[in-house]
This record gives sequence, C-alpha cells and structure tokens, in this order.
Amino acid sequence: MSLLRMVSGALDAQVNSFTKILQRQRTPLQIAPSGSGQGILYGLGLTGIGNAASPEAVLARILKEWIGLRRWTIDSQISVIESRVLGNKYVAPDGIATIDQWLHWRLPLEFPQHQLTPANGWTPEFYSWAVARAPEHFV
Repeated sequence: MSLLRMVSGALDAQVNSFTKILQRQRTPLQIAPSGSGQGILYGLGLTGIGNAASPEAVLARILKEWIGLRRWTIDSQISVIESRVLGNKYVAPDGIATIDQWLHWRLPLEFPQHQLTPANGWTPEFYSWAVARAPEHFV
C-alpha cells in the first residue's frame, strides 16, 4: 500500500472509527511487529498514523469501498478494491465466493510481517463480523 493511500485513510473519520472498532473486536491490545511501518510509527509515539498503517485500517478502507460495490459480481468487487484501495491489479484464487473469504485470503498477503492468523484474532468469524458490521457503519 502506498504512503498516499495510508495518509488519505488516516484523514477519513469513518475509516478511523471503524479501524478502532475492528482493533477492539480482534484484540484489546495494539501490537505491531517491530520491523513493520506500523511498529516504527508506534515506537515514535505516532499512534494515530500507526493505526492508519494497520491491517485493521486497510480492512476498514476495503469495506468502505465495498459498500458501494455490493451489487456487483465478486470478481468485479475484488478488481475495483484491488485497484482503488490496495493499488494492485485483480488477484484472487479460484473458489472465492464472498468478500470475507477473499479478505481472509488477501490481507495476510498484504501484511506478511503481521502474522494475520487465527491465533492473533484474524479468524474467518472476525472477517465475517467485519463485513456484516460495515453497512451499518459506512452509511
């Protein structure tokens, strides 16, 4: 994810508030790998900007974008989200039928240092909860 996308997300009040909701739902602790951009920002005392670099913030930005795409096919949704939020071309394995399945597969690829595993709260249920909660938050 580019620095510009991260900064623009940090300025979005809806994304910031949903990021905090996601962080509280997943775990009460703010933990970031020390070598990651987020960990460095936390270490400098820049928690707000560090939050904008978090996987939860990216998830929030993805879901905000997804709200307007819900009537599209899953392939179209993913293609637009990859381009607008992650700055990449469309990518998804065969067999992805829902946005939460794609998120469960895709976010660990975006944040390899963060260990987005079930042991750290990144469960299929967490992604499903986030997707279900997004429409009421991003109105």
